[in-house]
Amino acid sequence: MELLFKPANIDDIESIYLLCKDLIDKYEDKSVVDYQKVLLWVKNKIEKSISEYQAIYYQGNRAGYVHCFINEDGIYEIDDLYIFDEFQNKTIGTTVIKQICEKCDQDVMLYVFIKNKRAVSLYRRLGFEIVKTINNTRYIRVKSKEDLNNKIIFKTIKALPSAFLNLKKIIEQTSELYLFFFGFV
Repeated sequence: MELLFKPANIDDIESIYLLCKDLIDKYEDKSVVDYQKVLLWVKNKIEKSISEYQAIYYQGNRAGYVHCFINEDGIYEIDDLYIFDEFQNKTIGTTVIKQICEKCDQDVMLYVFIKNKRAVSLYRRLGFEIVKTINNTRYIRVKSKEDLNNKIIFKTIKALPSAFLNLKKIIEQTSELYLFFFGFV
């Protein structure tokens, strides 16, 4: 799937804000948060970081937005990913996440509302593990680069004993040949 990414701009702030507000309205437990304070925080975050947002284009049409950054803990975070309703179920979100994870040389984290079953399922399928639950409404999920690296290392280590056995046999055979020809070791 070919996607095009273009920088978002100040004209996109309101659209992104409304997409985020819609998710909060659908999935956040408003009894555990100060709703107005959360909305103000979201608006300020988008305004301050609009230059980091990318508009996602599919077949020439704007299909959504994505915002990624390295957070204060030095972890690469997918902060926002919005795919417009008419573009959902076309693997656009999956493709965006896969591309981000492939290009990133470190762990990738994200927040997801627990009640957003489709997103939770997608992130689980893509290998994001739950590392924390916040207010029983959101998960912090992480896809670890180490998981892939550990699988490669494990396969290598698993192959080492047979490699060492082969090397030992070669050394023993060489020693026997040396002894045969020269009479000593």
